[in-house]
Amino acid sequence: MKLKLNVYPGGTLCNISFLHPDQKGIALEFARRLSAFAATVGMHMAICSGNRSNALQTQLYNENCQQYPPNGNGYVAYPGTSWHNGRCAIDIDTSNAQWQAHMMAGDMHKTVGKQELNKFGLCLPMNYIDCASVFEWWHIQPIETLGWSGTDKSKFLDTDDLLYGKDNGGDMTIIEFQARTGLDQDGQVGPATVAMAQEALECIGEIFKSPVYQGPKLVVAGAAIPTEVIEIAGTSYIPVRVVAQAVGKTVGWNEETKTILLT
Repeated sequence: MKLKLNVYPGGTLCNISFLHPDQKGIALEFARRLSAFAATVGMHMAICSGNRSNALQTQLYNENCQQYPPNGNGYVAYPGTSWHNGRCAIDIDTSNAQWQAHMMAGDMHKTVGKQELNKFGLCLPMNYIDCASVFEWWHIQPIETLGWSGTDKSKFLDTDDLLYGKDNGGDMTIIEFQARTGLDQDGQVGPATVAMAQEALECIGEIFKSPVYQGPKLVVAGAAIPTEVIEIAGTSYIPVRVVAQAVGKTVGWNEETKTILLT
């Protein structure tokens, strides 16, 4: 992974939000650092620009060039060369005066390697000192992006960096589950991960028992069976004892092999 895990403060993602949901696909570790930073500052961070598709970057670049011919004013990078294309840059909502005051009074006056943001694994690369011609108080990147010499920013991250917001068919990876529940992100199913999953499962059960939830029903041989049928990601889950009793079977349990027996 390009972004180091468990080195900088990280938090659950409740302290950040994206004004454009289609741009939330920044790297998970980057998002966690931003959330921890926002929590420390004591303000929610609304992000007006995050991950940009090449098509969106091209659109923004062309619009900037039209407004400031012939090559724009430098505030929008050429498509492919922006860290927004590489899932490693966000722009704070510029209409938030509190965030502007906080950022302008602090790290904008320091070089990129001597900023308070560095404690969170973050940096303001376009500050007054390092980028005097084009400065942006709202633009934040992971500290690991500094000094990377590649042109195509979309090739910076490794596959395992791209968890948060990744289109993976709706399936949550073990590392993403660990990150979202505050566990160490090692991708291994250890005792702590199992315990947290059990706790989450119990919570899910309570949610699906809610009168608000209108899930599928169980019918056996034309008779409706009063039970909770839980549907998760297109798969229905039914208590095995209820099904067994409905078809005249007895439920047993083999402790040694951890096996459910229907006889």
